[in-house]
Amino acid sequence: ICAQDMNNTGIPSNNGHDLWSVSVDASAAHLVLDYHGAPAELGALELMDMTGRILRRWTTSLHEGARRMFAMGGTLPGQYIIALELDGARSVQRVLVER
Repeated sequence: ICAQDMNNTGIPSNNGHDLWSVSVDASAAHLVLDYHGAPAELGALELMDMTGRILRRWTTSLHEGARRMFAMGGTLPGQYIIALELDGARSVQRVLVER
């Protein structure tokens, strides 16, 4: 499994803010979240298929420079939507999973 974009490091946020990026760790089948925003007590991360159906949901605390890994076992190849909700604000990104 791997995430692809031009640099293979994640896809920039659609809202124009560079507060977080996602990628997939191919060897361990984990979703990797890199966060560069203000500290948040608790955030919710959702993995959705392209129809908007939530496949997995995780909660985590975040701070500047945080890197979090989330298990994605059993995820099939395809395009997915990643949504991050912090302090009532929600932003989304897309990720491509390949085998």
